[in-house]
Amino acid sequence: MKFLRRSLMLVLCLALVACSQSVERGLRTTELVQDNINSITNNLNEIQRLENAIQTDFETTLRQGDQDLSVFNKSDNPIMINVANRNKLLDQLQKASDTIEELNEEMVSQLEKSDIPKDQTKEIVELVAAMKQDLNVYTSDYKKNLELEKQTYQSIANPDTNYDNFFGVFNNIDVIMTNNQMNLEKVLGYFEKINAHLIDFKVYLTNLKESHS
Repeated sequence: MKFLRRSLMLVLCLALVACSQSVERGLRTTELVQDNINSITNNLNEIQRLENAIQTDFETTLRQGDQDLSVFNKSDNPIMINVANRNKLLDQLQKASDTIEELNEEMVSQLEKSDIPKDQTKEIVELVAAMKQDLNVYTSDYKKNLELEKQTYQSIANPDTNYDNFFGVFNNIDVIMTNNQMNLEKVLGYFEKINAHLIDFKVYLTNLKESHS
């Protein structure tokens, strides 16, 4: 009888340890997902800040040229620096997207192997996967559009540029920015839901951890 009690206690202890480890992994993964979501949000905000500065950077470049439009063909003018900085942010977004995919796969693995609530985890996994898909579209399209934007600015340096060509630049940029904004809005639509689910899930796991300590 004593042996049976000891065996039951051992099984119970092992079960509690396994559950505690699952909770720890769940908390760690949840926090990493939150960190990456914050990183993505910060990069998107910085891209938007640079977009808002395009008009000012364009005018500054124009003044630097002092009526010499060849200044738009230089890589160190304000408008080209703006383009280069947005390109770097897009690279950072892609890295964050790849990282969050790995974290999502880890969540799926935990979903299959642990006693962590499957409904909550599954909902987070599905939301993050959908967000990542739209983020990839945003990043990929923006990269292509950014190259077109760069070429559009450089075209101003063409000696044959006339009044119509010069102001046609703004129409081209407007079309590009409209496409980028449409893709961005799809991505932004996920953040509130994802963050709310992550916060609720983290609170649940924290309470679960404390109940096992």
